[in-house]
Amino acid sequence: MQRRGAMTTGKQWGWALLLLWICCAGCGKPAPGAPKTDDATLIEGTITSLPDRAQSPEMFKETFVGGNAPPDASRQQIGGSQLSLSAPPGITDSTATASVLFRSPNGEESGPVTWEFSKEGDTWKVKSAPVP
Repeated sequence: MQRRGAMTTGKQWGWALLLLWICCAGCGKPAPGAPKTDDATLIEGTITSLPDRAQSPEMFKETFVGGNAPPDASRQQIGGSQLSLSAPPGITDSTATASVLFRSPNGEESGPVTWEFSKEGDTWKVKSAPVP
């Protein structure tokens, strides 16, 4: 009878280890569809979200280094456009440049123009953002 109890305990441990392995199988890897946080992706996110942020002068200003946002006419042009990268950004330590394309609501493309970025903590902020 004692032998049977040992086998039951062994099976329980086997099941416990299998369950543990199943629970931990994907540990350390981002879940599929999880947001990417590499610098190039963060810069692209800053660019593509800027038209929405331009709807609020305060939010727009927060996106720029030292709050030095471009003039209101540029904010309105950015806010009325769809922005995208024309090539991957060039990143060196805490500075970056990116070629930005503008697309108007009627689908007309202009640019690219080169924007400069500076990293403050974990956030990429726009240093200069000329408009076409």
